[in-house]
Amino acid sequence: MTDGKVIAPFTDDQVRSINAYQESRAFHPFTCPKCGSTLKAAPYGIDCYVCGKWFQTWVHMFMADWSWQGQDLGRIRVLEEIRGKAIKNLPKGGDDLGAYELDLPAGFDHKKFEEDAASGTGRFWLIRMPGTGIARFRGVLLPDYVRVLIDLGMDFAYVTVPQTQGIHSPLEVAQEVARALGAKRLLKDGVEVVM
Repeated sequence: MTDGKVIAPFTDDQVRSINAYQESRAFHPFTCPKCGSTLKAAPYGIDCYVCGKWFQTWVHMFMADWSWQGQDLGRIRVLEEIRGKAIKNLPKGGDDLGAYELDLPAGFDHKKFEEDAASGTGRFWLIRMPGTGIARFRGVLLPDYVRVLIDLGMDFAYVTVPQTQGIHSPLEVAQEVARALGAKRLLKDGVEVVM
């Protein structure tokens, strides 16, 4: 341990705490600077299991000792629950996901959005998923038919984008969705990104 950091090798309990922290979204997780995926811990360090191009041997002390637990996550917990349900409804096949939160403008017309999305007019062609307590839509962003899954709340939307879609990165797709919905802000893991 040095300067508030824990250096590998990590104990089994530290690995469990680090991985739970990474999955909890209590704070922004360590992500791969090459592909953007969330890093995973093992006794020898923390690295990217997606592209394999990033590895480091340290984490912040609070990540490894469970002290990060009990933070007031409020809206983040709700969004993580929505994201988890959204991921289950996406096609299987190992796609890594980009998940983004959008703050919707005041007076967003949910009914018009649903009507336009169902008919394929505007920027979306979506199907509302039956049997869910939230407004969940699955389909494509037009004109390029890029797959998206959108969960709508009263003043926010949560957009999940499979990463393997040719020339479109998840961020580019999320930016297009944000513009199409007239969003005030676009966030990734609670951090605002440029629209």
